[in-house]
Amino acid sequence: MMKNWLFALGVLLGYLLAGGLIWAQLEADFYGFPFYSDRRLDGLSCPHLMTPQEQAEIRLELRNPGDTPLNQMVGVEISTPGPLFSEQEVLSLLPGEEKVVAWPISARANRDLGFFIFARAYRYPTYLAPMAQATCGILVLPLPGRGDVLLWFWILLTGALILPRLWHMEDLSNGQQRLIFRLLALGLCLLLLVALWRWWPVGIFLLAVQLILIVVTLTHRWFVRP
Repeated sequence: MMKNWLFALGVLLGYLLAGGLIWAQLEADFYGFPFYSDRRLDGLSCPHLMTPQEQAEIRLELRNPGDTPLNQMVGVEISTPGPLFSEQEVLSLLPGEEKVVAWPISARANRDLGFFIFARAYRYPTYLAPMAQATCGILVLPLPGRGDVLLWFWILLTGALILPRLWHMEDLSNGQQRLIFRLLALGLCLLLLVALWRWWPVGIFLLAVQLILIVVTLTHRWFVRP
């Protein structure tokens, strides 16, 4: 019985984490940033989690794929409790050169809607590439420490609660019970991966499927039957 409740706690923790990350990205895409292009801009990296005391950076990596020097204009818009923070910059790139431009963020200056920081970076068109943009949402949790440490601690704790149940299933005589435990664990792993990659449409679909699976599981009392 205790193994089943620990497994259920691990699933719950994993769902809270994945749901928060997916929610942050969904809010970012509908936050109200100016729209520039349907083309996705590669190279934007943002923290997944932050804490109220933490300061971090939004980073955009750009590369000149051509054989001549390139002046590339980029810009960013970041949420604040008031008007959007907006900044543009021109990067001079030699052929094949890579550069990273970074913008500082903090919960104090950039948090909005209670628990989030949102950002959109964009690249102006050149003869080598069209206009492109990318968006990210950062979940701000009222906890001490650093967001990246908290993220991996949360993931490891989820795994530590789930894996023992999967390794010791001798007490589950019903093959259907074993299958449902494995499906829940596999689905949660997929959901966390999707959340970390910020694919919120896929994440919402997986979340709905998993919630249906949990309802069916609880309905048949597969967590409490021997």
